[in-house]
Amino acid sequence: MVAPGELIAGKYRVDRVLGEGGMGVVVLARHEQLEQQVALKFLHVSKDLPPDAMNRFLREARAVAKLRGENVARVLDVDTLPDGSPYIVMEYLQGQDLSEVVDERALPVSEAVDFVLQACVGLAEAHALGIVHRDLKPANLFLTRTPDGTPLVKVLDFGVSKLRSEDEPSMPTTQTGTVMGSPLYMPPEQARSSRNVDHRADIWALGAVLYQLVTRHPPFTASNIADLFVRILHEPHAPASTLVPDAPAPLDAIVDRCLAKTAAERYADLAELALALEPLASADGARSVAKVLRLSGRATDPGAEAAPRNTTSVPVVVKSAAAVSDGPTQSALSVTDEKRPPRRVWTYAAALAIIVVVALGARALLASEVDASERNVTPTPEQAAAVPPPARSLEAPPIAAQLTAPVEPAADAGPPEPLTPVVAEPRVPTRPAATAPTPKPAPRPDAPPVIPPKKPDESAFDTMQ
Repeated sequence: MVAPGELIAGKYRVDRVLGEGGMGVVVLARHEQLEQQVALKFLHVSKDLPPDAMNRFLREARAVAKLRGENVARVLDVDTLPDGSPYIVMEYLQGQDLSEVVDERALPVSEAVDFVLQACVGLAEAHALGIVHRDLKPANLFLTRTPDGTPLVKVLDFGVSKLRSEDEPSMPTTQTGTVMGSPLYMPPEQARSSRNVDHRADIWALGAVLYQLVTRHPPFTASNIADLFVRILHEPHAPASTLVPDAPAPLDAIVDRCLAKTAAERYADLAELALALEPLASADGARSVAKVLRLSGRATDPGAEAAPRNTTSVPVVVKSAAAVSDGPTQSALSVTDEKRPPRRVWTYAAALAIIVVVALGARALLASEVDASERNVTPTPEQAAAVPPPARSLEAPPIAAQLTAPVEPAADAGPPEPLTPVVAEPRVPTRPAATAPTPKPAPRPDAPPVIPPKKPDESAFDTMQ
């Protein structure tokens, strides 16, 4: 189709072929004016080309052009050759895809989880725009590095992606017999029909990729595609811990949920998956979790990553037992934080509590005084007439008269006999409704008023306590 040294569109000088398949070829080229290396992806145009191949090729360009994150290979331009063959200009990546990495070694769990979380970041942006990849596999996750040497995973090849607004035939294969997607990483609903899949098909594929990065084997294998689909549809996979004994138990649980046969039993979205993976990730992985949350609409502040640590909130663990120590991630997760009430609210609450306690104490004290006054109330004349006076001795006047009347010695009387004190029996106070109290003798006009001491009501202190 193109030869090394050929100039495309007057600005892209072809250097060498990077890869070739049945549908097209990818070459390395150099932008003549910018002196920048780019990757050109061409589509083979022939009579054997499937009818929808052109649409799927252009769909990839449209889908990727909408994505701006660093975890997706960027599309720079789209054009056609003089013979009508379309091509896509993409950023050139240096590194290796994860299928090449896993062929060399099995990854530690934390490293594999970090790579999957970076893929989640790129896919979260796509899912937010209604784009389902449908062909996730280790070969479509490319491992490169940032200028400072940090590992960076980029999602490639949206060629069989599906837009939410698009409709397509329900047949899972094309005229050339190739399956829409990669069967080893295909969920059951996509094996039945590629038409009605949604973002949870990508969650299945991510679980299969994570399984292979740790064990170096896909979760389902077979000698032919028919047997493979039977196993995907009806048989369980072997737990990762049976192949890697030191694999943590949470890894098995996460993979099991990703590979659930029914889409409704999987994680609802990439945010749930990211939160489940966070305890197994490194500090870099925790930052990826924060990005997934924002892209999935779980965080309210899009600029929270650059904000300082939020010191007015208490972090609440949400489906994650890992503590996040860095400020950017803590701020990004502030959507799940429980806000502390301001100090002014605490002051108002304390003042209100004091007022309530004082009011209750005053009410109890007032009740005790009313009860005491009811016990000492003077009966009305009708009540006094209804109660017979107590029996008195006919020989002696009342005690009050004896104490107040002047004593005049008789002329023929001898020395006065000592008076025998009369001790009154203690009277149990009762309420007026039961028995009317005995009327008190009227005090002398010239005598000062006698105010009996009031006994404190202990029940009021009990209320205060």
